[in-house]
Amino acid sequence: MIVINYLNKNEVGGTNTALNNFLKFLKNSPFFKNIIYIDKNIDQHNFSFLFKILSLRHQNYYFNSFFSPITILSIFYLMLISCFKQIYIVISPRGELSSDALKQKHFKKIISIFIIKLILKNNVVFICSNKDEKKNTANIFKKHKCYLIEDVYFPSNPKLPTNKNKILFYSRIDRVKNVDFILNLYLKFKISIPLDIYGPIIDKKYWAKCCDKINKVNIKNKIINYKGPVSQKKKFSVLKKYKIFILPSKSENFNYTLLEAIDSGCYIICSKNLNNFNLKLHNNGINLDLKNKELWSKTIEKIYNNKNLFIKKTINYKRKKFFNNFKYEKVLKKYIDVLRIN
Repeated sequence: MIVINYLNKNEVGGTNTALNNFLKFLKNSPFFKNIIYIDKNIDQHNFSFLFKILSLRHQNYYFNSFFSPITILSIFYLMLISCFKQIYIVISPRGELSSDALKQKHFKKIISIFIIKLILKNNVVFICSNKDEKKNTANIFKKHKCYLIEDVYFPSNPKLPTNKNKILFYSRIDRVKNVDFILNLYLKFKISIPLDIYGPIIDKKYWAKCCDKINKVNIKNKIINYKGPVSQKKKFSVLKKYKIFILPSKSENFNYTLLEAIDSGCYIICSKNLNNFNLKLHNNGINLDLKNKELWSKTIEKIYNNKNLFIKKTINYKRKKFFNNFKYEKVLKKYIDVLRIN
C-alpha cells in the first residue's frame, strides 16, 4: 500500500500537477491498490490523523515533496516505528533538490538536509525526474539509492481555435522563471507583439522591477498585460487562445505547463539546457540559448508572423508525435522495478 502526501487538487503548480497525474497513473495500474491520500492541509487541522494513518500496516510510503512539513514530520515518525515494522519510503523531491532550487533559502534548507540525513535509514530511496536533481540528490544522500524516472503526462487534446495571434508567459513570477528576460527583449529590440503574463507573484521585489520595465514598454502602446494567476480548471481555456508560449526559465524540473501549452496547440520558445527539457519538440517549438538575445527576438517575430504554422491538421500531428515520449506504460515499468528491487 502506498500513502501519498501533499495533495491539494485546487492548486496550480508543477508539484501539484505532477501528483495529480501520478495518481491517475496509479489508478490505471493493476499493481497499486488501496492508495490513501493525505492532503497537505492536514497540518492546519489534526496531526493525530496523520500519525494514525502512518501507524497502519502499510509498507510503502510515497512523498511528493522533500521540504514539505508533512514529509519531514512523517519521516521522523516513520523512522521511529521502522524499529518495529518493515517500511519502505520513496521520496520524490520534485525539483526541490536541484542546484538552482537549493540556492533559494539556502541556509534553511542546508539545516533541514543535515537533520534529515542524521535520522534516515537504508529503507529510504529517492526518485528524481531529471539528471541534474538525481546528481545532486546522490551527492547529498550518498548512502541512499537514487532513481531517474520521468514524470507522466496525459494529453487532454482540447479543441483549438484557428485565430491564435498572441504570446503568453505562464508561470510563477520569480527570478528562476526569468520573465524580465522577455521584458528586456521588448525594450532592446522594440518588439511590438502583444504579450500577456500569467502566474502568481512569488517574489514581490523582483516583480516591482518587472513592472518598471512593463511601464516603459507600454508608454506608446499598452502591449504587455499582467493577467494574474489562473486556476487549474481554467488553464486549458487560457492556453489554447495563444499562438506562442515563451519560457526563458533559468532552471526547470519537469514543466507541466510547457506540456500543457503544447497540448493546447501553442508553439514553444524556451530556454536551452533546462535539465530534462532539451526535449525533441518535433516542430512544436525551439530551445534557445539565453545568451543569444538577438536570436530570441528574431525567433519571436518569425514565428509570430508565420501563418502556415497553425493549420489544425499540422498541430494535431505534431502534438501526437510529441506525446509519444510520455507513454505511461514506460513509467509504470520503472516504478514497479524500483519497488521490486527494494
